[in-house]
Formats: sequence, C-alpha cells, structure tokens
Amino acid sequence: MKKIFKRFLAYLIDLFIVSMISSCIMVIPFINVDRDNYNKNYKEYNELYTNYSKFSQDLTDYYKDDKLDEDEYEKLISDNKDYEEVVSKYYKDGKLSKKNYNKLSDEVGKDFQKEYKSIYYKLSKYSVIGNIVQVIAIFAYFVGINLLTKGQTVGKKIMKLQIINNKDSSSRVSALSYFIRTLILYNPIYYLAIIIGVYAFSSNDFYNWALVWSNIKNYLDIIIVIMVVIRLDGRGLHDLLAGTRVIALDEVNNVESDSKVIVEEDKDEEKNDANEEEVLLIKSDNSKATNKKNNKPKKKKTKKIIKEEEE
Repeated sequence: MKKIFKRFLAYLIDLFIVSMISSCIMVIPFINVDRDNYNKNYKEYNELYTNYSKFSQDLTDYYKDDKLDEDEYEKLISDNKDYEEVVSKYYKDGKLSKKNYNKLSDEVGKDFQKEYKSIYYKLSKYSVIGNIVQVIAIFAYFVGINLLTKGQTVGKKIMKLQIINNKDSSSRVSALSYFIRTLILYNPIYYLAIIIGVYAFSSNDFYNWALVWSNIKNYLDIIIVIMVVIRLDGRGLHDLLAGTRVIALDEVNNVESDSKVIVEEDKDEEKNDANEEEVLLIKSDNSKATNKKNNKPKKKKTKKIIKEEEE
C-alpha cells in the first residue's frame, strides 16, 4: 500500500506541474487569443447556474406543504426575476397545483439544460487553443522528460519511483512505450476528441459527444486504479500495453543492501569454517605426531655382563 500511495502522490504532482505549465503558456496574449470570449461565456455560465440553483431551492422550500400562497408567490418571483414569466404561466387562481408544479419544474430544468449546452459548447470552442497546449504539454512532459531522466518525472523523483522495462530492467524504455503509456494514463485523447467535436457537431450533439468521452475517461481511470491496486506487480492497463512497470527505488536499494550483507555474512561464515577446519587439521596432525612418539618402541637396555677372569 505504501508504494501505491507514493504512485498516487507522484501522479498528482506531475499533473499539477503539467497544469501549471499549460496555464503559464495560456497567459501569453498572442497565444490565448480567445481569452476574453472564454471569460465572458464563463461568467454567463456562473450566472445561469447560480440563478437556476437558487430558484430550484426556493421553489422546493416554498412548496414543501404542497401549496404556494400569494405571499410565497410574490417572494419567489421578486427573488428570481428571470423566472417570473414561467412561474406566472403555471400559477393560476392564486394557487399552484401539484400537476402544474411538476410541469414548472420540468420546463425550468429543460430551459436550463438548453442554455447550459449552448454555453458549454462556446466554452469548449474558445478552449481549443488551451486544449492543444494541454496535449502538447502532456506529451512533452510524460514522454520527453521520462526519456531524458530514464523514467523519472519530477513526481516520481520526489517519491523515489522509476519506470522500467518490464521484460528487461537493464534496457531503456522506448519513446513508443512512453507514448502509449501517456496516451492511456493521462488521457490526451479526451482533449483531442473535444477539439474534433467542436468543429464536427452542433451545440446539442456536441454535449452528448463530450459526455461519452468524459465517461470513457472516467471508466478508464477506474480500471487503471483497480488493476494497480489488485495486481501483485502493480501494473495497470497503461503498463501492460506499454510493456513497463514502476519500481520503488528505496525498496530496491534495501533489497540490494540486504543481499550484500547476506553475502558478506556468508563469506565470513565460510572463512570461519575454513579457519576451524584448519585448526582441526593442525590439532589432528599434532595429535598423530604425539601418538606416534608415544607408540615408538623403547630400546632395550643391554646388560653388560662383565666376566671376571679368574686368575
């Protein structure tokens, strides 16, 4: 779990860096020529969403008792001027029936969706340059930086992680592998799909197109997370297709250090065993020499027989 947490943090750090790079580029006026139009439509979107949310909440609160009296009606339209016409359409004879309440809610919701889709289309249209910059930044960072650093982006460097070749850890990961990995993991294809959709579809069809690609992106992220968590080697779909895997350098160093210690201990043990054997051999030789000396036959003392000559 520690390695998974480190990978998640590295992922967030790298995405933040790419986002900051893209934002800094988009500040340049001659690059982001649609900035004013984007800001204008974004302001309209905020107003639309705020007004719709407030009206929906007020209508729900006032209609809790299944009725809307004249005082509540006056307060509702005074606080939500944009919805005065549609409310008066269904508020008849000083009351709002349950049937008309449902019709009112449905019509307001549909109007909001229609306006929202139109503004969303405009925002996406004025974001084309930003999306192109985002795609370039993603590939430049996650392919280029990894090639230069041998599989260590800033996030992975901080978290002491590295991307390596799955089959042969000693060989370098190719640019194609990094490209495939980036294409699956960081979803540049989503931004490309949005760029294509802006010019290929109307506002309503574009919203459905963007929704499909957004769901694909989300499901792909979920699949990758599940695979990284449940697989013993921690390889997600991006790693499987790219032929790569991520390792924790501190764990590898610890294993290598432990291996060296074990080897040194084995050498010491072998040396000690050799010394013991040598001592035993010496003792054995000394013992044999001693036994040989002790077992050596003693010379018999010859008695000199002195013969006395008889005179």
